[in-house]
Amino acid sequence: MIEPIAADAQWAANSRRRTGSSPAVPVRSGSVAPGATYEDARRVREEAEAQLAMLRLQEQRGELIRVDAVRHAVARRLSILRERFLGIPDRVATGLAATTDPVAVHQILEDEIRGALSLVADGDLLNSQEGSHA
Repeated sequence: MIEPIAADAQWAANSRRRTGSSPAVPVRSGSVAPGATYEDARRVREEAEAQLAMLRLQEQRGELIRVDAVRHAVARRLSILRERFLGIPDRVATGLAATTDPVAVHQILEDEIRGALSLVADGDLLNSQEGSHA
């Protein structure tokens, strides 16, 4: 059986250090420490390239979407929602003025509000047709 401590001592005694080289510096993933070896830097670069390739693949598969696309879609949807809510008084004012039944007034208002909220309830912010809920 090999004794690790004895083997390390023999290795140190019988091997020569390359001139001008420094001992390997532990490096955490994603960064290269000062004094790191070429191999360390190469490993870090290759890990980063592999991660980028994985992100591109996930995006192509539709498993990953860009944050700016989501922000744009949400802003667009909220703008439409705002316009729908601000348009409710104009759409229902005449009908409400002529209605004396509180149940009918409630139903008219609820239908309008639900129609406006359905724009954000379908869950498909990126592919929705904003003009389809006019």
